[in-house]
Amino acid sequence: MTAEFKSFLIKHQLMHPKATYLLAVSGGVDSVVMADLFHQAGLTFAIAHVNFQLRGEDSEADAHFVEKLAGNYEVPFHSTKVDTNHQAELKGQSIQLFARDFRYAWFDGLCKKYRYPFLATAHHADDALETMLYNIARGTGLAGLAGIPLKRGQIIRPLLFADKAGILAYAEKKGLEYRKDTSNDSLKYDRNRIRHTIVPKLQELNPNLSKSAPQMFEHLRGTLKLYQQLVEHYRKQLLQRRKGLIAISLEQLMHAPAPETLLYELLSSYGINSSQNRQLFDSILEGHSGKTFASSQWQILLDREEILIRLKQEPIKTSLEIPEDEKHFLLPEGHLHLWIHDLPPPSIPKEKTIAWIDRKKLKFPLTLRRWQEGDYFYPIGMDGHRKKLKDYFTDLKLSRFEKEQIWILESAGQIVWIVGHRMDENFKLTSESRECLEFTFYPTIEKITK
Repeated sequence: MTAEFKSFLIKHQLMHPKATYLLAVSGGVDSVVMADLFHQAGLTFAIAHVNFQLRGEDSEADAHFVEKLAGNYEVPFHSTKVDTNHQAELKGQSIQLFARDFRYAWFDGLCKKYRYPFLATAHHADDALETMLYNIARGTGLAGLAGIPLKRGQIIRPLLFADKAGILAYAEKKGLEYRKDTSNDSLKYDRNRIRHTIVPKLQELNPNLSKSAPQMFEHLRGTLKLYQQLVEHYRKQLLQRRKGLIAISLEQLMHAPAPETLLYELLSSYGINSSQNRQLFDSILEGHSGKTFASSQWQILLDREEILIRLKQEPIKTSLEIPEDEKHFLLPEGHLHLWIHDLPPPSIPKEKTIAWIDRKKLKFPLTLRRWQEGDYFYPIGMDGHRKKLKDYFTDLKLSRFEKEQIWILESAGQIVWIVGHRMDENFKLTSESRECLEFTFYPTIEKITK
């Protein structure tokens, strides 16, 4: 098995002779065999053990056994203990969930403190098969079918090439001592029921299951890599970033292979689950634009020609007052600055973020507010023709998200300026204008990292 172990590490680029690996060792046969294989392969390692205090004296005996094991190999030993029952109750978590989270958080801290580049856990091929069956029972995709990932971040699983029978045979041949956890025999845990009831039935169908499973997972991991590369290709092609939004073209999406599956892969990193994705895709097929979906941090909008993604917006005021003596106004989308000029400029700037207004035509205090249904104005340059804001926004092809971010500058109930877009004809400068106000809007540049 030592030769297979080394070959497996080399094949998957996990063999680093100059690195010090941190091994998660419980004292059971799997982790004890893993430690011995690292030793036989001549690799440098340290051992870490968590005492969850779930089995009374047996838990203490496990901790002493693993400490002795580290002493036999003359390697660094790290240990900690936690009152799992009490802490899980305080956090409102199941014992299994708390133990897993605590364990990996503590391991992560050790890796950072002592600069261990890899954390090795003793998951093997039988574990991967049980995980796959568990995922199938709950509903899963390709990643779930691949069982336990060979590598995730700094965590590696160097025993995925081996089955339980092979591990036990190695321990017996080498005369290795190990601890036995009787809770692994209890049928009250889902994974134990899979191990002791479902897997034996599958072995009746295929007596060679323990040998064929590692080959199957090797194939699935390779397939998953190709799949993930293709998804990343489409992610770069389809996701476009603009003004605090991420946009996905519906036309490009629907021309991609398996568009519903691709959409899920693109949106799952934004917290969208499979049920929401199905509803969203059905809405695309039915042409129901305007629908929104949300995760804990993100909002998704199905617009006419694209899907828009943005960070959830904090509740904000829908209006605020602008007194004559205040010059600077901070908004969620940027900031607005007011300058007073005695004379109009030689030429009016064409930037949409700047508005030059005749002071005499304004009545302070002014109002900044969000747009409302029924709003209308007289767009500058349209010879006094009235236009509803709803129609104006439609002409600009603005999405609901974009419309929600627009501010209206108002004087005595009349729209003066659609901030950052267009002024009203009634407030423009004329040859008779003297005292002028210059409003400049500086949009916030939002950075979206995903």
